[in-house]
Amino acid sequence: MFAYVLGFALLAAASADSPPAPKYAPAPAPKYAPVPAPKYAPAPAPSYAPAPAPSYTPAPAPSYAPAAPAPKYAPAAPAPKYAPAPKYAPAPKYAPAPKYSPAPAYKEEAKPYSYTYGVADDYSGAKFSASENSDAKVVTGSYSVNLPDGRIQTVTYTADYNGYVADVKYEGTPVYPEAKAYKPAPAYKAAPASYKPAPAAYKPAPAAYKPAPAYKPAPAAYKPAPAPAYKAAPAPAYKPAPAPAYKAAPAPAYKPAPAPAYKPAPTPAYKA
Repeated sequence: MFAYVLGFALLAAASADSPPAPKYAPAPAPKYAPVPAPKYAPAPAPSYAPAPAPSYTPAPAPSYAPAAPAPKYAPAAPAPKYAPAPKYAPAPKYAPAPKYSPAPAYKEEAKPYSYTYGVADDYSGAKFSASENSDAKVVTGSYSVNLPDGRIQTVTYTADYNGYVADVKYEGTPVYPEAKAYKPAPAYKAAPASYKPAPAAYKPAPAAYKPAPAYKPAPAAYKPAPAPAYKAAPAPAYKPAPAPAYKAAPAPAYKPAPAPAYKPAPTPAYKA
């Protein structure tokens, strides 16, 4: 490799009017002898002694005391006897309600009418009158009233499909009573404090107290049966089974395999 670099350097130096560079033969490539593959002796396979199978002693079957006999109960009390339910007469049957036909529809049309009335009471001073006429299309009328101030109010009106129109007129001059001067009410004087009310002469006689008669309820005819007496069964006694004894298996003995011996490969010799 160094020869190639040197050759290029010499060519570059001979570029400026220098004699031609000498030619060198390339160095031969070095030859290396192949390294022999190392040979290793295989390690012997380890041999293990099988562990003995563990032996277990079966536990004895537990023995239980026989079950307690079923409890005996006293027979239940007989059911009480009641009087039969009373029998009632069946409900009376009524005739269905009658069916009525709907009322006929009448077409009411406007009809002409006319009325007049008047009142004149000299004792109370009430005085009024009214009159009205209708031709089934237009209603006309009037009424008059004597007002408290002495005037007479007269109202003339007309009513049709266009509405109600009234004309109000007053006759006479109003007259009002003369106002009287205000006089306050007299001051109230309370009765003197020396007044003593008369003592009450009546004394009611004390009422003789009579206690109400004591109510005694009728004795109940029904006597309930006595409650049955139950005896609880004794709790069964159980004997626990003895704990089984187990023997641990001996630990297996393993022999380690001998470490393999390796021979290092010889160092290869290279020739330049």
